[in-house]
Amino acid sequence: MAKKRHRRRSSNARAPRGNSISQETRLSIIALLLCALGIITLLAFFGLAGEVGRAIDSWIALAFGWTRWLVSLVILLITWDILLPHKRVFTFQNSVGLALFFVSFNGLANLFFIDESILITDKLAGAGGYVGLLASYFLLGWLGFWGTLICALVLLGVALLLIFNVSLQAILSAPEHFSELKSVLSKDSVEENEFIDKDYK
Repeated sequence: MAKKRHRRRSSNARAPRGNSISQETRLSIIALLLCALGIITLLAFFGLAGEVGRAIDSWIALAFGWTRWLVSLVILLITWDILLPHKRVFTFQNSVGLALFFVSFNGLANLFFIDESILITDKLAGAGGYVGLLASYFLLGWLGFWGTLICALVLLGVALLLIFNVSLQAILSAPEHFSELKSVLSKDSVEENEFIDKDYK
């Protein structure tokens, strides 16, 4: 009898496994939902998603302001990462950089285009949104206008470095690379002209 009970328990334990959804299927469903959300938010930005799209766009505008069009692109890139993890676009470093970009850039927009003492939702939607308040509103009380401006610009620079995975040394040495490329191209053109002149002679 003990053996029969053991067999029944093991058969019951295996039953949910056959009925459960695989990890790949769950990820595929999430990816499809995110893809639909990204496309709808992009259409809503251009006013092509009806009344529901207008409501969605107004909510996203309150959160992200000017940069709300980037939200749909981020959602679509996340969908790409879920469907093709071996061709991943977002890393942890890129994600941190993107978050810093939204906070710093939107904070600069709020700093220049709205009065922080009078928070009006329409003005927030037309500037940096509530995300921008994380940088502009709180830093403004601690550091004043110029200190907040410097901190926001530094955060924006850090964000761009993280997003594109580039160093300041590479950026500063870019003009040298361009000058070297220009010299190589000019040298090649001179040699080509000399070769053509020899052929005519």
